[in-house]
Amino acid sequence: MRAPLPIAHPQNVLTIHQGRIALVKLCILLTLCLWMYWPELAGITGVAMHDHDWVHALVTPLAILALLYLHRQSWRKGATGGSMWGVVWVTFGLLLYAVATWPFDYKYVRDLSILPVLGGIVLAAVGPRAFRLSLPMLLLVLLSIPIGSRLYSNLIIRPETYTLRATQATLDQFPRLNVTLQGSDLHYTHHAQSGVVALGESRRGVALIPAYLMIAVFVAFAKVRPFWQIAILAVVAGPLAFFCNYVRLANHALVTIYADLGPLSPVPRYMAMISSLMLGYAAIAALCGILTRITGNKRSAASADEYPDKDEVQSCQ
Repeated sequence: MRAPLPIAHPQNVLTIHQGRIALVKLCILLTLCLWMYWPELAGITGVAMHDHDWVHALVTPLAILALLYLHRQSWRKGATGGSMWGVVWVTFGLLLYAVATWPFDYKYVRDLSILPVLGGIVLAAVGPRAFRLSLPMLLLVLLSIPIGSRLYSNLIIRPETYTLRATQATLDQFPRLNVTLQGSDLHYTHHAQSGVVALGESRRGVALIPAYLMIAVFVAFAKVRPFWQIAILAVVAGPLAFFCNYVRLANHALVTIYADLGPLSPVPRYMAMISSLMLGYAAIAALCGILTRITGNKRSAASADEYPDKDEVQSCQ
């Protein structure tokens, strides 16, 4: 005689119903947020289409959708009725937007105000657990918000100087190549050829730093990881981004000099950008693989200690 099928518990049905209601609330609130911040989002898109430092902002929505898909099971389990603290965060974001509009006029602060609004919407509609899952996505949004040119220049002036010096020292190791640093310009002489690396480009010594960090965030959070792995990746992400930037500038110089393409050719810039982005992705993916393997070895060792081999058990008997 077959056993009767288990009857679904009313609490489970209620949980599924609450999850659907939370999803509907989340979609409605996100739509209202996009409507309110449409001028700021249009401005970010315009900057991304004309400035290669922020072109990664165009793929940020796709990266967020990819993270949502990869963690869809966690989102389903974490969906609840929400928290009132989300209303506090939304109110804080709206007040920040209002203050940055009048009496002050700070575009960057207005753009940043979308972060507490988005976080508050997730917290109010879906709950604290889903809010924690959304933190990497909010970080992707943060890295996609363009910083003002003056503020960005003040932040990168020292790293740019160090990068230019390191590139000069590297290029000087090549035979029959003489490179001098004059201000923020790398002047080179190779046989009878002379010129300037990245002539006419602003922030030529430091570029794509937010893009490298965005790649690191996406790869790190594409899989659920323990806190110690996240901490290691966070420490490594910054130096790795500046190393990729150094590789970008060195490749730009080498292609410009040895391919004799001219100082205004866009080919060296695009080749250097693509190669450095691929390097950043490969490096952070390799580090994630190493950390995952270490975790797997630890779990295997723990399982071996907990469940000894049959031959060992027989020998002990």
